[in-house]
Amino acid sequence: MEVTRHPRCKIVVGDNKVVTAATDQDRHWDLQCFYLEVESDHDTIKIDIADHNKLGKHIPLGKVDIALESVADGLLHDHHYPLLLHKVTSQSIRIRVQYLTSTQAHKNFQIAKKFYPQLREILLAPDLVILSTLCKVYDSNQVITTVVSFALAEHQVLSLLNQFVYREIRNTNSDQTLFRLDSPASKAVVAFLRVVGQPYLHEVMAPLLDQVYADASHAEMDPEHPKYTGEAPRKIERLVQEYLHFIFASAERCPGIIRLAFSNIKEMIAVVFPESQLKFVGAFLFLRFICPCIVSPHEFGLVKVPPTEEMKRLLRVVGKIIQNVANLNHFKEENMRVFDDIVDSNREKMLHFYSEMSSAPEAVEEGGDGEEDKVKDLAIILKHVGCNLPRILKEISGDGRCQGRPDKIAEEMTHYARLKILLEETALDVLVDKSEEEV
Repeated sequence: MEVTRHPRCKIVVGDNKVVTAATDQDRHWDLQCFYLEVESDHDTIKIDIADHNKLGKHIPLGKVDIALESVADGLLHDHHYPLLLHKVTSQSIRIRVQYLTSTQAHKNFQIAKKFYPQLREILLAPDLVILSTLCKVYDSNQVITTVVSFALAEHQVLSLLNQFVYREIRNTNSDQTLFRLDSPASKAVVAFLRVVGQPYLHEVMAPLLDQVYADASHAEMDPEHPKYTGEAPRKIERLVQEYLHFIFASAERCPGIIRLAFSNIKEMIAVVFPESQLKFVGAFLFLRFICPCIVSPHEFGLVKVPPTEEMKRLLRVVGKIIQNVANLNHFKEENMRVFDDIVDSNREKMLHFYSEMSSAPEAVEEGGDGEEDKVKDLAIILKHVGCNLPRILKEISGDGRCQGRPDKIAEEMTHYARLKILLEETALDVLVDKSEEEV
């Protein structure tokens, strides 16, 4: 599918809605969305594609509706569907759909529950190679989130993140591109923040949202807008300064496991890019976690009532200022340079905040979902492992960490072989992709 800049997709099936992260790819975009629970085969898969820029503006690219009953045979359907834009075919999108019935899902759950000890031993073997490899060969936000939740519940999430970050650093030539793309490492850290950091996010967002929802007037920055009064810069500056003061004082209230994860990442980055060992905090905490929530708080469940257009405009400006402060950069836009002083006056405070957020606490609690949720996560993971066995094998065989270490290759191949045998013996309901071809 041809796109413009930052396409985002919304998928709705029954009462389920999933909004994908925006991608930075220029020409093609692969949408992968799995395991939505629906009540009826007569439901419709509704897909809306829109271009998404950093200010939160959406430009519709097209939509497609797929009757669920047309794909309810359990097979993998791979087709090009026309995208309709204003009732006219605009482009097409390639969609791979596989429908899993509740009976099949229950069977997979029972298998995962019965063989949990053996499967846990294989998947959580040192370096968590199979889990991290699955996320690389099958680059899906939902699969990565499930893997992160499973590892968190098994007290192995820090080891998992270390594997992702190690691979990212090893394959990056410049600190300017480190964690900038929507890589499995970036997705894994963001998924970790969203799984673990929701209470912290609600806490740090509350003061800003309370003020914006109480009064978003006199905050228009566009001189051509009819509501422009000239009072906006002072009002916005006061709002941003108060909010930054609150954020800078929040490090101690951030979950210790997040700070420990950031501490581990900082140490790994320092080995290769010592001058950039703190910048990544801003890339994750602000660019991928806090600022998207500032721009669209209702999409992240932070408010029940969506913001008005007036509130949205104010939140976009605030989000942009916060992001520039986090990046330690002045503004390029002429009408925004009035806020350069905010960047300068908070530079040292922001660096100190980064240092606090990446300092390991004395004690950390690592844990997540209960037993039933762990089994559900495992069943989903196994389904996608089964669908991608050839790719996982290929990736493990060429893993750079195993070069010159035949013992390491043999160890990983042993884990892979045991898992493959278990999947075959248990007859897990997956459509195993037996080809070596990338799809």
